[in-house]
Amino acid sequence: MNWLSAARRQKKKSRRRADTFSRAYETAALIFRAAVSLHLHKPMMNFPEILWLIAI
Repeated sequence: MNWLSAARRQKKKSRRRADTFSRAYETAALIFRAAVSLHLHKPMMNFPEILWLIAI
């Protein structure tokens, strides 16, 4: 019976890791899209200015 509860705990941990990974991936994709969008609309800006605008 103890191995069953250990397996359940491991399954929950795996699910949490997968959720964290997908959220991190979605956030990175959103930041990348914002940077590309800013670059397309304001091509005269340099990269540090774009990062500063995203941070606001």
